[in-house]
Amino acid sequence: MTLGSVARPCEEVVGVSDGQASRREPSALAPVGGPLLSLALAALMEDVHAHSGAVYLLAPDEPVLEMAVMAGLPRAFAAPWERVGLSAPLPVAEAVRERRLVWVNGEEQMAGRYPRVAVVLPYSFALAALPLACADTVYGALFVTWPDSHPPELSSRERDQLGVACDRLATRLAHAVEKGHPVGPEPDLPTPGATAAMAGTLGAGEAVRMAARLPYGLCALDLHGRVGYANAAACELLGMPVGDLLGAQLWASLPWLNDPAYEDCYRAALISQHVTSFVALRPPGDWLSFRLYPSTNGLSVRISRARAVSAMARAEPRHGEATTRLVTISHVLSLAGALTEAVGVQDVVQLIASEFAPTVGSQALILLGSRGGRLRVLGHRGYPDAAIAERFDGEPLTAQIPGAHVLTSGVPAFFESRRQLEHLYPARRTTPDGMAAWAFLPLIASGRPVGTCVLAYAEPHAFPADERAILTSLSGLIALALERALLYDAKHQLAHGLQAALLPHSLPSLPGIEAAARYLPATQGMEIGGDFYDLVATVGRAAAVIGTCRGTTSRPRG
Repeated sequence: MTLGSVARPCEEVVGVSDGQASRREPSALAPVGGPLLSLALAALMEDVHAHSGAVYLLAPDEPVLEMAVMAGLPRAFAAPWERVGLSAPLPVAEAVRERRLVWVNGEEQMAGRYPRVAVVLPYSFALAALPLACADTVYGALFVTWPDSHPPELSSRERDQLGVACDRLATRLAHAVEKGHPVGPEPDLPTPGATAAMAGTLGAGEAVRMAARLPYGLCALDLHGRVGYANAAACELLGMPVGDLLGAQLWASLPWLNDPAYEDCYRAALISQHVTSFVALRPPGDWLSFRLYPSTNGLSVRISRARAVSAMARAEPRHGEATTRLVTISHVLSLAGALTEAVGVQDVVQLIASEFAPTVGSQALILLGSRGGRLRVLGHRGYPDAAIAERFDGEPLTAQIPGAHVLTSGVPAFFESRRQLEHLYPARRTTPDGMAAWAFLPLIASGRPVGTCVLAYAEPHAFPADERAILTSLSGLIALALERALLYDAKHQLAHGLQAALLPHSLPSLPGIEAAARYLPATQGMEIGGDFYDLVATVGRAAAVIGTCRGTTSRPRG
């Protein structure tokens, strides 16, 4: 299939994997001559020091990219994107559409450009996606990821290696098609390079004996979270025999660890390659500390008793708080669905105020837009005095205020206290609004800024990395809804003006005639239509005039 085919707009997400090779029927013949895709992906990841990646193949009968092999992470992490429509706003699809390398250098950039990915994976990592193409034919795409310790830009060497590897793989795919043996899905490679690492390991028995002597618990987890090793101290602390732990996931074996927040720490460690930790209560009253050390082939977990029960008790999530970030994601997804139903700008404002702001603890919000080089207050909620929010209306976009700066720069800004805000924007000292913390989120749709969403907090508020990622991801969803709402309001206003010009403001009073008119437009939800009427006095008579415009849009009415 060539790139000229048009993807169905709704084709974006299909299927969920259990972490093993996909069981769905392949859309192409099995690979011939060895695992071509797996070997090419593993070699590329080793060359550029990436820690995960995947290869997609273009389906032969539809404009859809299908994941053929994944390496470095469980496929379940990328389950929402096992099938990707070419029109989807995702890095691999964009790489194919535009026939170029797509680079995302971290979570903020991911949240701003690809909010759907950032909402599901709000972790710190960098990603590069490239097409697999020869001449005018596209065969698929691939992506690789790095921890966020990677520099913000790809080096020339990395770009060259990525390009050469993709060109080489595309050429081999083209040859396979020419020979009548198209390449199909292959088994995933969860631990590329692990065999070589194991081959160089000496003294394995002594390492086990050393771990057994340590006073704290040690566990080894594979990429799927399954226990491959646990020392005696770990079994004692967890209260579980080693035979029941081996081969099972910790949160599946131990009911008191069966919490999405704890599983999320494992996901965050693997994707970001950062050490993560959490504290959990083993009933009835034993507090345990878990520290996860990730690598590209699994995790090492250190388990110990909490140093001070009182200190750990303060860290214990209160009722309803253990899954705050995950609940927030759930609310974001719910809001995303609600935003698709929003018609006008005020609908968008109301949805943010009623469904999202309370979830993140915000007490007030302002939605800003721009027109004619100046800020426009599109709506606000939560301020007792409307003048506090509306004072920004008409400010030039060059003004030294955070709302204008975020709108023009496209970079979010978070202020955890009034002191932080006034340090960067001294003019705010003279314009107090009764709030103590703020999140200024740029609203970017179709590659252009459409506004700023300002969330205000009554008390100082910390913005950890995961919350910033979610808020920034939300801004992308709000921007799309706001763009549609602004267009609707503009068309609605235009149509109302045309309607007012067509219809009489009142019917004339004629002797001997009582006239009344009722206008019921057929256009659902618009409350306006293209028909017109009038009552005209003539010599000794009256003429009722009724007419219609051809077409159903505001253009023929004009």
